[in-house]
Amino acid sequence: VNAIRGLRGNITLNGADGNPAVFEPGTIDYEAGAFVPGTFTLGSDSQTNNLTFATSCTLKIGATAEGVSALVVNGTFTLSGNDTLSIVGPEDVHKIPAGDYAIVTTTEAMNRPFATVLYNGSPVAGSGLKVRQEANRIVLRVPRTGMTVIVR
Repeated sequence: VNAIRGLRGNITLNGADGNPAVFEPGTIDYEAGAFVPGTFTLGSDSQTNNLTFATSCTLKIGATAEGVSALVVNGTFTLSGNDTLSIVGPEDVHKIPAGDYAIVTTTEAMNRPFATVLYNGSPVAGSGLKVRQEANRIVLRVPRTGMTVIVR
């Protein structure tokens, strides 16, 4: 997993209707032409920094068989109220290892939830994935396979 750690300074993103600012932890393997999940860390244990989505912003989280991207903010993560959490992954969500993934973690409480949560461009509710926002983190739950065992 690729990681940028200890980036310092406050970040403010501004988008516009129809042209959102997109923040995407992770990287691209240009040779393979594939997305590689990664963790973007803003600040450190000894330095508080803040991330602000000012207008029309999207946090794009990649999910693959190798793992799920994450954003860590050592400070506040402020949302404007019209922001989108966009999770992008395989059509079959069971190709993502089952489990709970902290896709956003902050040291200060987030001010509000994302206005829209999508998986591959559609509402996350139809994907079988669950997204739960807590005070200081957002958790993506990838279900186990839908296999049923019947014992007679």
